[in-house]
Amino acid sequence: MMHFDKSLDKINASITAILERGIWLGSFCILILLPIPYLLGVSNFSSVLLGLLLCAVALVLGLNEPKSERQVFLSLFTWSYLVRICALLTLSWVLYPGEATFLGPDGSNYFKISLALEADGLPLPKDLIYALESYHVAPYYLFASVLHVFDGDLFALQLLNSGMGALVSPLIFSWCRSVAPRYAVPMGVIVAMYPSLIALSAKDLLKDPSVLFFTVLAIWSLTKILQSRSIISLVALTFSGAMSLTYLHLARFYLVVYFEVVVIFVLLLCLLRRVPIFQITRRSGVALFILFIVAEVGPMALGWPSSFGLFSQNLLYTLGTPSMRYSSPGLFEVVRAHIENSQIAGWLVAVVNALINVFRKLYGPFVWILPEQWNIVYIFADEFLLYPGMLIWYSLLPFIGAGFAIMSFGIISGREKNPALIGLWAFIFLYFVHYLSINLSVRHREVMVPLLLVPAFVGVESTTKYPRWRKLYCAYWVSIICVAAGHLVLRKLTF
Repeated sequence: MMHFDKSLDKINASITAILERGIWLGSFCILILLPIPYLLGVSNFSSVLLGLLLCAVALVLGLNEPKSERQVFLSLFTWSYLVRICALLTLSWVLYPGEATFLGPDGSNYFKISLALEADGLPLPKDLIYALESYHVAPYYLFASVLHVFDGDLFALQLLNSGMGALVSPLIFSWCRSVAPRYAVPMGVIVAMYPSLIALSAKDLLKDPSVLFFTVLAIWSLTKILQSRSIISLVALTFSGAMSLTYLHLARFYLVVYFEVVVIFVLLLCLLRRVPIFQITRRSGVALFILFIVAEVGPMALGWPSSFGLFSQNLLYTLGTPSMRYSSPGLFEVVRAHIENSQIAGWLVAVVNALINVFRKLYGPFVWILPEQWNIVYIFADEFLLYPGMLIWYSLLPFIGAGFAIMSFGIISGREKNPALIGLWAFIFLYFVHYLSINLSVRHREVMVPLLLVPAFVGVESTTKYPRWRKLYCAYWVSIICVAAGHLVLRKLTF
């Protein structure tokens, strides 16, 4: 245990020194790279203006950090943004010289509808709800607003996604400083350089970067509200939290439900255990109340149901739609069908169904399934860009499970008294029950990685004190290799 503590302290000190020394180099590189798309004809001048605006947002957030942490906060954004700009330039110019950047079905849909919205003068959301038969319209208005205000183009929208993805890293660092400070620096670096998050930010035109950004901003705002000392900061945090939850209400509504359930759960639990919730003042409670009222009443004034109303409608639809409860067809469905057609007890079929879905959700996309065509368009159209991140995910998964179990024991036993960590635990629990229960894209899992790093570090810190942890970890990787080999053999025999 002492060895882990000393190693983590050394890592924190080394990374902090590197980040503090590298902030000016990273800033200079960003200033050099931002005009390049305009000079090369990849984008118009809107990308330069939007890129500078995103840097200004990071600067404003950074100036509100304590002086001792300000440089690390801004450096994390700088290098996270720089990596995403490089990835975006590679995809937009090097891989597609003289051509439009590849967009998948979802990205094409977002871009076309956003262009139509901007051309129509950004009509009221109620009209778009009827046209799309969906309440998830916030990303369309976000993209259309950028097109309208900045006279933007596709590259500018992708740069916006990259910037929002880059802001997640310093926000995670800042949030973690107030709840688990020893993990803050390595968590910020991992989020900044995590391959799947970079791919989701730079590839295509998806809503996941904005959803992740506003989710983390909401968590950051809620935690800071509980610790706020001044009226001015309380008002600013309430505004940022209400803005974040309002966006999520219009983009991925069930997240707002989870936030509300988590806050109620934490309040009740802390009251029952007589744990002080608001560390500074009761005004924090008033701010939380106003924040959630605005996030609910604002969208309802525009014609939306409440988040709980949307959640209940979606739940009933999902329960009545088999395709929403199971994953897409594949080899595992062949096994499932064989079991269902055999004379095996119904409970065993249900267990097999559940295990198949959980395994696919946790370990898919399977990195041992290689592309059928080795060309850029095919590779970028599928989920192969997530493969590097999947290897990191495989390595973290046992520690995440161990850490979550340890956090669960601490909360149930009453040892854990930090409202922010209790809330994080409850939020992760609700999100993963939802994710594992219905047919959602693996992108929904990837955007949770920044939050899952907390139980991952708890798991690493706790398990590495046991002498046999290396043998168990090696056995875990051997089992993955065996599953991969067996899967490939079965695919060869079946298809």
